[in-house]
Amino acid sequence: MCQDFINGSFENNFMNGECVFNLGVSSFNAMMPDCYSIGEFSFIDVLNNTCEYGEAQNGNYFLGLGVGAEGTGFVDELSLKLTSPIVPDENYQLTFYSKKDIQYISNLLEVGYSNDSVNFGISIDTVYMDNTEWTEISISFSPVFNSSYITIRPIIGEYGWNLIDNFKLEKLLNIDDTFTEKNCNFTVYPNPSNQEINILYCENIVVEQIKIIDLHGNIVLLKNEKILTMNLSRGIYFIELRTLKGVEVKKIVIH
Repeated sequence: MCQDFINGSFENNFMNGECVFNLGVSSFNAMMPDCYSIGEFSFIDVLNNTCEYGEAQNGNYFLGLGVGAEGTGFVDELSLKLTSPIVPDENYQLTFYSKKDIQYISNLLEVGYSNDSVNFGISIDTVYMDNTEWTEISISFSPVFNSSYITIRPIIGEYGWNLIDNFKLEKLLNIDDTFTEKNCNFTVYPNPSNQEINILYCENIVVEQIKIIDLHGNIVLLKNEKILTMNLSRGIYFIELRTLKGVEVKKIVIH
């Protein structure tokens, strides 16, 4: 069952074919229906295929979210309206595409949900983005209250600029439905873990590369083959799996 965004592709807009950088909150909200810039220091960029930053993942338009260094307070936050509210005790899968600009330090993107368009709301997950090509991000979650908006923002730490496009949301019959050959390459358990983690792969997955990355962007492990178990020190990590089908990233927490 599909439960979509009203304007998750950003194609419905009043940009008249222009690329505009650093749009203030009121200007962005007026130009991009059902998409809302959040906060006093949010200045979202609206880009299209004629800009110097490549083409949209699908269609003509995509957005740029910037973030400043620690202490600047500058962060672009976005709220996207859904066709109908998500509800508690139901399982959902959110997908979107992102890439980083090669000139900037890679950074983290935090995703959440909210019951209004002006607050970030509850955090769902944090994803690490270190690719300069469009990469599909997939997040499964179950909300704790009714919400009509999905939110996204970079996390303050270093200067960064992430491009995003093509948001979709699907309601699942069961959370285990996300672990299929169609839409998943692997799962990690237990997560959180005290030390050891196990990696379970979908059938017939051909692994090109596995990368373990810490919160500072350091590569902890790089392998060109499947790994089944590993031990990690306390902290938050991101497992990036590259296969013939593309790239999938999952967050793991070690207590």
